[in-house]
Amino acid sequence: MKNIKFVFSPLLTLAVCSVSEAGTMTFTSIDVSGVGMHDTVIHGIDDSYPGDTVMSSVTGSGRRVNFEAVAGPTGYIFLDPYIPNAGLGTIEVHDINNAHQIVGSYHDNQGQWIGNQYVESDKGFLFQTLGGPFTKIEYPEPYFPRHTDANGINDRGQIVGDYTHWDEISGVGQERGFLREANGHYVDIAYGITEIYTSLEGINNSGQIVGHSWFGSVAHGYWGGFVRDAQSNFSGIYVPGSTATWANGINDSGEIVGNYGDGITTHGFLYDPYFDSYQTIDFPGASGTHLAAINNAGTMVGSYRDKNGVHGLVITVPESAPAAYFGIGFLMIYLRRALQCALCKKRSK
Repeated sequence: MKNIKFVFSPLLTLAVCSVSEAGTMTFTSIDVSGVGMHDTVIHGIDDSYPGDTVMSSVTGSGRRVNFEAVAGPTGYIFLDPYIPNAGLGTIEVHDINNAHQIVGSYHDNQGQWIGNQYVESDKGFLFQTLGGPFTKIEYPEPYFPRHTDANGINDRGQIVGDYTHWDEISGVGQERGFLREANGHYVDIAYGITEIYTSLEGINNSGQIVGHSWFGSVAHGYWGGFVRDAQSNFSGIYVPGSTATWANGINDSGEIVGNYGDGITTHGFLYDPYFDSYQTIDFPGASGTHLAAINNAGTMVGSYRDKNGVHGLVITVPESAPAAYFGIGFLMIYLRRALQCALCKKRSK
């Protein structure tokens, strides 16, 4: 366990570039503003109000830097994490929980040559903000170089991600998913017949996990999303008509966000498990939209691309929306029961 050092960044501010509404959703474009800063991406959000997020942006020299945006009385505070032994510009934050634990990955400069290919050695990390302990996340794979990405964390401290399993004879690597329990125990998880590639991206407090796998051969196949419940049962997540689907985040209601391809561009989507329905979500005027996470208030975060580059994205829904959905549901149940009662009375006459 090591301590994390945070560097306060007074020159960085949160720039709300534009706010637009589409239907019942409000889209907010977010950029980290500073000298030469560009390409902001929001990776995760907790359940506080209005929501603390983890995000990254690129400096003028091309180095990606990461921040926790902490909501405060005067706006957002940006904290730049430093991880010992991490390669310069290789830290990537991925998710945050309500205890302000953050997970991600970094290069540790311990890559190796496999045949004529140099393979980077990545490690996952878990740390508590504001100077808390730092824990290296590394799947106990027996062969090197070890490659582990920590992608999601819930409030129970369970972490999901992916790692590379190396075939000792052929030297071919296979990406597989893992679940790390709060006590440090690892569980190997793969989905699909061929098991060429599986990545776990998000986990909620019920233990439901979302991710994506490659189905088919190495040369011919497609990306498909999935959700795995706490009893290890898998269900596919496929946007109808898509050429590829990636499931990235899930909240405690089982709502899932991700993105899909249609052969032309990439769109965001929201999956509603109660109605078994998919809703396409695109930032107005964007050439591509990516959704990374959703919290229990239904706030979604991610990024979008336009002619000026990549921008962070926050999507909010009105608080009355869930109540309206439940109201419609109760009305439908009432009408159905009233109709059943009327039929029963008619038959009894």
